Amino acid sequence: MTEKTYRIDIEGRAAVRARPGDTLLEVAAEAGLEVSADCGGAGTCGKCRARAGGLLEPPSDAERKLLSAREIESGVRLACQARISGDAGAVFEGNAVSSEITDFCMEYEPPDSGRGHAPDSERGFGLAIDIGTTTLNARLVDLETGRAAASAASANPQRIYGADVASRLSFAVSGGLGALRSGLRRRVSRMVEWLAERGGVEAGAAKRSIVVGNPTMLSVFFGYDPSGIGAAPFTPPFTGTAAALARELGIPAAEGAVAETLPVVAGYVGADAVSAALRAGLHRPGGPRLMIDLGTNAEMVLAAGGEIWACAAAAGPAFEGAHISCGSTAREGAVDTVMLSEDGTLAVGTIGGAAPEGLCGTGLIDALAVLLDSGALAASGRLTAPEDGPIADRLSGGDLGSQPEFHIVRPGEMGARRPVSITQQDIREAQLAKGAILAGAETLMAAAGVDAASLEAVYLAGALGYSLNSKSAIRIGLLPGARPEIVKFIGNAALDGAADALVSAKAREDARLLGDSIRYFELSSAPGFADRFAAAMAFPANLH
Repeated sequence: MTEKTYRIDIEGRAAVRARPGDTLLEVAAEAGLEVSADCGGAGTCGKCRARAGGLLEPPSDAERKLLSAREIESGVRLACQARISGDAGAVFEGNAVSSEITDFCMEYEPPDSGRGHAPDSERGFGLAIDIGTTTLNARLVDLETGRAAASAASANPQRIYGADVASRLSFAVSGGLGALRSGLRRRVSRMVEWLAERGGVEAGAAKRSIVVGNPTMLSVFFGYDPSGIGAAPFTPPFTGTAAALARELGIPAAEGAVAETLPVVAGYVGADAVSAALRAGLHRPGGPRLMIDLGTNAEMVLAAGGEIWACAAAAGPAFEGAHISCGSTAREGAVDTVMLSEDGTLAVGTIGGAAPEGLCGTGLIDALAVLLDSGALAASGRLTAPEDGPIADRLSGGDLGSQPEFHIVRPGEMGARRPVSITQQDIREAQLAKGAILAGAETLMAAAGVDAASLEAVYLAGALGYSLNSKSAIRIGLLPGARPEIVKFIGNAALDGAADALVSAKAREDARLLGDSIRYFELSSAPGFADRFAAAMAFPANLH
């Protein structure tokens, strides 16, 4: 007997067949639409809102908790909860993750003899690929000169299965490993084809690829089972490097071309951390220096006293836009700067100067600093609505049954279609993220016998490492050793280090030695970490 299916229209542009009981989220994925689902479909984040019609099962308890009666009455549903019972349709109003591939225009300085990693002058092209939990970045590199021919960025398509590594691991263990792998490989393949077109070379011309990322992302991409990373003792399927024929991974490349990783150190310290530490020069002699990758895993590498230490703090994806009510990745239209002007008005900037469409990590950190300086945010993290002050008219709620909010952009301002706000829950998410990073850094330094005052440099890597305001970061208590002069932004150092290793055999050898020399420090069982974390969640008192 043929199984009954129903016609589901997605966004008015794709029609797919679905089985009774399928969720709108599953149907959207089948239609090729990647919908934000930060909680991995658990019905707790509310990011997969859709306006739906047709025959669907009644709203679940999770939907009734997160959606208002008016929203439910108007047809708004959570795609991960709304199950098919007949022909239906859905429109995702701004909640789809873009699958677009865009220019990654950040400057890249090729390796040179001054840093000991001069190109080997090999003719041809190669690929540097950074598989981030949130974003994928890739670069087509001239192997002879080390110069970038083209660079690309795209959202990690796995985000439809959850915003963080834990969600992805849970999905993999429940039978979703194949979906994680195939979607990731297809996206990387598309990016490489895009790079070849932009760089004016034949698709499949790459002679070598260096791939970096955290251990879970690399395991999925290279065909390993990452499930051992999900529980103590957090064992990755491999340490050191992994390699495979590029074409077997779906990478368009020359016949026989190899794709290899830089060293993986432990379950949560991967090739991306080693690559960033290489780019920061932590393998070279010097005083105490700390590198922090401001991503979901917040990997940290500390060079001190002739030793190199590393750890990873579970910061989560709040600073990458996930678990934040109006959160966004760093894309066009995302609010990325928030500050008080000299006349006391709020000055807001967006990426690309476009109409506001959400709040990315740098904007969130700026907004928290503004709230602290205006007296609207207590050290405990409690948001209040003062009767006067420069932003009093942008604060609302706090009464019985309502959550206080800071309205950064109101509908109509700067061409915004809907508000961009911060809620009390958003602040709690940011506190968890910044507390994990600060406590992780302090615990790692304590283990290495390093005082924050002795740090010569704090290198900030990752997406936030391009445009983060160091004063805002220090104001909210994100960084150890609150001295702006030692904070150095090194951007996507993981991708830059991979590009260095791509063109220089000496860089590859230094990365291998760096990986071998790192002393991994497990924070979850470290004495004093829990107490430091609890203290680090608080915001600093007024620094003025």
